[in-house]
Amino acid sequence: MNYKKHVKLERIVAVIIDGLIVGTISAIFSMGVMYFFSGTDNVLDYFINEFDLQSIAELGSSIYAMHILISFLGAAFYYIYVPYRFDGKTVGKMAMRIKAINNEGLNPSFKTHALRAVRMYGYYLSVPFVFILFINHSIYEGINSFAFITSSIIGLISFFMILGRDDERGLHDLIADTFVVDQNYDPEADASEAATQERDWVEGETEEDEDDGFSLNKNDDPWEK
Repeated sequence: MNYKKHVKLERIVAVIIDGLIVGTISAIFSMGVMYFFSGTDNVLDYFINEFDLQSIAELGSSIYAMHILISFLGAAFYYIYVPYRFDGKTVGKMAMRIKAINNEGLNPSFKTHALRAVRMYGYYLSVPFVFILFINHSIYEGINSFAFITSSIIGLISFFMILGRDDERGLHDLIADTFVVDQNYDPEADASEAATQERDWVEGETEEDEDDGFSLNKNDDPWEK
């Protein structure tokens, strides 16, 4: 696949923009809903000391579980539905004029966007166990910490892969079989150019073989006496 343009820097800036948008909206919305249902000032204390078990206990398991689910749904909407709906672009990608595509040069499916959304990996590992909150806060926090550390490691690996690989694909891109390219990337033009290059290469090889070879006829037969 011909990329036309390197987009390493654009991808990094897009990730920062997306993180700021999702983090801000998720925090404000979750804080409002949690405060409405809990009716205590402990909500603010929780966001300041998110991994403090006393703050979690004061909020209550139901309120904390609600925060987790709201954050999960908000992130899923932004990192999965938005690029699926808007041609492989989040707001950050729109700002940087890049997009995610599959190996055919098209907008990936909803499932593929879910698979490549590295920021969702922590939720995938932790949300299914949210019921444990109602049994033991400490156990769930251990699971949650493991999930987001794992997600962070995958994200870090992807970051260095994007910087180091010629095709600029991170681990999550390889998992989902996707690419990130300039938004003006044209798969049909790319395929046509690749076909032209292949044809030129074949013709060049053929001409080279003809120049290096020789034809034998009856009169040129070295064994003829």
